[in-house]
Amino acid sequence: ERSMLHPMVVGSFWWMRSSLATSLNLTTLMVVQLESGAPLQAIKAKYQPSGVRLISSSLPCNHSCPMPCQVGRNKPFQFVQMCHNFARAWNFLREWEAAYGLFEWVVKVRPDILWFEPFPQFWGNLEETAVPRGVMTSIPRHQTLNDHVFVCQRNFCSHYFTAVSDQYSRTCESFRLPAVPQLALFEPSVPMRLLDVGYTLAKAGRQGPDCYRLMCNFSKVGAAGTGCVASHLQQFVPMCHKIASSW
Repeated sequence: ERSMLHPMVVGSFWWMRSSLATSLNLTTLMVVQLESGAPLQAIKAKYQPSGVRLISSSLPCNHSCPMPCQVGRNKPFQFVQMCHNFARAWNFLREWEAAYGLFEWVVKVRPDILWFEPFPQFWGNLEETAVPRGVMTSIPRHQTLNDHVFVCQRNFCSHYFTAVSDQYSRTCESFRLPAVPQLALFEPSVPMRLLDVGYTLAKAGRQGPDCYRLMCNFSKVGAAGTGCVASHLQQFVPMCHKIASSW
């Protein structure tokens, strides 16, 4: 569930998608992993998706694989579990397409994002794929490895959604993630564009949104201070702090 039912997160989602809805024939599909009794009906009411797929369990550990089955921050298996949910979302999308027709573009977003502006109008001047600049990391060479948001032309989507899950299930005995696991999501041969869009994460259990991600702080490496590499984000720091003060 994360923080997706917080009123500010819900409202920002509708603001973000407003630019897409006015120019595109937009379909919203949601894949949600919830504990028993969680408010699925509330999610449907607030987000009004065209379709919802409920996930009741996480990817189980395959003990024949050398990868330790530990979960937690920066644990490889937890990244694999996340990617398995990406694959579930992709399967849901393909089932939807079989019934209603193929999509031209796919925009995948995390459910716990607080948006500060409408999504940029990428169609017409985008290559095959795109991710936002900043928010995830302040390391310049890793800007194209953002896994919070992913935009792709339909023919260039499947690797992102399925590659890690497929490798774990088919060749787990020899499967290894790179030191930066997000490298496994993206095909180096597929052109990637960086988008400037204001957002940050607002995870459940925290005291409001992660405003520190938007700032410019050269003394920090990682998620803190990504405004140094994405100056577009710095303008949203006051707005973020104002929202955080009444979270």
